[in-house]
Amino acid sequence: MTMTLSAPMVGIHPARVSRIHKVAAEVLELELELADPDALPAYSAGAHIDVHLPNGVVRQYSLVSSCDENTYRIAVALSKTSRGGSAYIHGQLQTGQTVHVSLPRNNFPLRDCRDTAVLVAGGIGITPIWSMVQELEKRGQRWVLYYCARTAGHAAFLDSIQALAKSHAHGELITVFDQEPPHESLSLARVFSTHGRQARYYCCGPSGMLDAFVAAAQAADVPLDRAHIERFSAEPMQGQVNAGFDVELRNGAVLHVAADQSILDVLIEAGLNPMYSCKEGICGSCETRVLGGIPDHRDSLLSEAEQAGNKTMLICVSRCKEGRLLLDI
Repeated sequence: MTMTLSAPMVGIHPARVSRIHKVAAEVLELELELADPDALPAYSAGAHIDVHLPNGVVRQYSLVSSCDENTYRIAVALSKTSRGGSAYIHGQLQTGQTVHVSLPRNNFPLRDCRDTAVLVAGGIGITPIWSMVQELEKRGQRWVLYYCARTAGHAAFLDSIQALAKSHAHGELITVFDQEPPHESLSLARVFSTHGRQARYYCCGPSGMLDAFVAAAQAADVPLDRAHIERFSAEPMQGQVNAGFDVELRNGAVLHVAADQSILDVLIEAGLNPMYSCKEGICGSCETRVLGGIPDHRDSLLSEAEQAGNKTMLICVSRCKEGRLLLDI
């Protein structure tokens, strides 16, 4: 998604790129310093920010910094299918330039649990997981990290994670590099059978890994409220047929959403200024309270229970099942 910052936006702050350095093959870490240090709020492990780049592109990146640091640190992998985000960061962004960042949001938080936290990271999916590892160490909670990558050279922050696991009693690191001997992939079925139904599970990585993780959790009879995932891209939607519907706002105004439009598009065309970012149903920026009607949830963020509750919806992708939606806008 592209967005030009032609005017100040609520909750968006300028930040100076104070450092760019390589942390793995095709992975750069950026340190971002807010112009107003007092605007840097506390955040929790697993949080992410929207980064508005100078080329007008907006992307979401997990914070890899420890939660008590006074800068934001993110890590960006160069994507072969980049649409202007990672390619710009790797090829054009320079130290000293200004970007704009949102306040942190957390759709992938650590949950309270006395049992082991089992973390599975695939590639750049290590970014929220690394912040979780640091927080678990501070809590003194037992953790096991399964870190999957092509090679050790492709594994960002590997040295730091190895050092932490060796020097502290709470954690264990298990690496799986499928392009190095013995050229094996991680058995998720074995992960779940090893740690059982009482552990808390967290996974971030490519879509295929996430789908396999969910399937393995279900096969192991691990409750889905104990197996948490974060997606970097939306789940593919198959067999969806769009129809037009009406949306009513708090002031009584009724807007029609055509079959080829989203609620977000219609609100913007009507001159409103809703918060949004990814337009794919994964970041949560546009989550809106539902006052009436039944949404057709098509996001990759809300849990099954949250979708069934119909209290909120993501207006960038979700639609209406029947009748009219009444939204808190």
